Order: sequence, then C-alpha cells, then structure tokens
Amino acid sequence: MKKFVQKIAFVTATSVLGIGTVAALPVSPITAKAAMETEQVMAQVHDALTTTLPVTLPHKIPVTSGKHLTAKTTVSKNYYKVVFYETSHKVPVNAKKLTTVSKKVVARIQMERYTTKAEALSHVNYLNYSKYGGQKVALTHGITGYQDAGAGQLYTSWNEGRWALATHTYTNQNARGVTLAKDTVHYLETHLLPAPNQYGAIQLDAVGKNHALRLQKGTAVMTIDKVTTAKGLLTIATSVR
Repeated sequence: MKKFVQKIAFVTATSVLGIGTVAALPVSPITAKAAMETEQVMAQVHDALTTTLPVTLPHKIPVTSGKHLTAKTTVSKNYYKVVFYETSHKVPVNAKKLTTVSKKVVARIQMERYTTKAEALSHVNYLNYSKYGGQKVALTHGITGYQDAGAGQLYTSWNEGRWALATHTYTNQNARGVTLAKDTVHYLETHLLPAPNQYGAIQLDAVGKNHALRLQKGTAVMTIDKVTTAKGLLTIATSVR
C-alpha cells in the first residue's frame, strides 16, 4: 500500500498530547462581537482580492479570546493568498503596520488556477479509499474507514460524498488516529462541508499540527492550512460558502 501513503503526503510534526482530537480540543467560543469583526475583516479581504478567480472565504476563523482578527492578501493573475493573523489590537487588512506589529498566524487560504480540471484535481489528492482496501474500521454513523501503515506512520481514511478525509498518527498510537476520525465524522453530521466541483480532500494530524484542506473549484484549487488544531480547521472549513 505504498501508493496510499505517498498520496497522503503528510509531513509529521512534533507529537503533542491530544493535539488532534476534535472533541478534546475546544476552540475559543466565537462571540457575537468576534463574529461581527470577522465579517468586517472578510469584507475588507473580499475588496482587496481583485481577481477573476473564485473568491471563497470562511465566515468563522477562531482566535484567542481578547485577540483581534486581521489579514494580509497577495494577488496575481492565477493565484491569490490570504494569511489571517490574530493581534492584540485592531489592525486593518493589509495595513503597513502588519509588518512590525506582534501577530500570530491562525490560518492561510490560497487559490490557484490550473490549465485544466484534470490538472487541478491532481493537486487535490482525492482518493476513493474503498478501492485501495486496507484494514477496515467502523467510524460511527455507518461510515467505514480504511487503515494503512508504513514506516511507522498510520493513516485512517474514508470518504463522505465527494470528499476524501484522512487522519495521521504513528503506528504505536493507533487509538489517537481512530479517535480523531470518529470525532470528525460525528462533527460533520451537524456541520456541512462546502460542495466541491468536483472533489475535495482533508488531512488531519492526530500527533501534530499538519492539518490541510484542498477544495476543487473547476480549474482552480483552494487550500486552507496553517491552522494549529483539527477542530480549528473543521470550524473554518464548514463556514466556507
């Protein structure tokens, strides 16, 4: 099953106790004031993205209580990038002071256009995991996952609609990957992922911070990463519309 492991292409990070578990890692509750600030930031980001690419933004980005959300945008003909930060004081999107103010990256969104839909799909890393086999594992809600291991790495993977999802852990910490997978399945029963055109893929790391989402939008691919928790990535992903 080497092809399976190579396709996932996780870069593992330092193990941190409980870092991947959706249920065990609550994000700071999003207050009405924070939600309003997020909408204001998204409006500024939208105005800054002068592009013919699809502008697809989330409505929720968790930040630490008492902190403020801001962003810096980069735009070219076939690409744009939005890096979201949390700061101690309000800072407008793309403000010059962003280069000197104390800040922490909380998420990054990129959109890149390719020549064809097939080329775009190749950058999504979508797989129909039932075709690759592996050790079956029940993930609740009637969903079956498939496990595969190699070089000390263990992946639990499954499909929901046009989405391919996978968790990563180490072979000696099998339970952490399965728990994260089950928590994710349960979370997605009440929180909807955006509809891809054609496919999407999510990788969640149960033993590190390497979480990522890739969403195909025709000949373009949206990527969300630089989010430190699985729950944080899922909160952002399910608010994308």
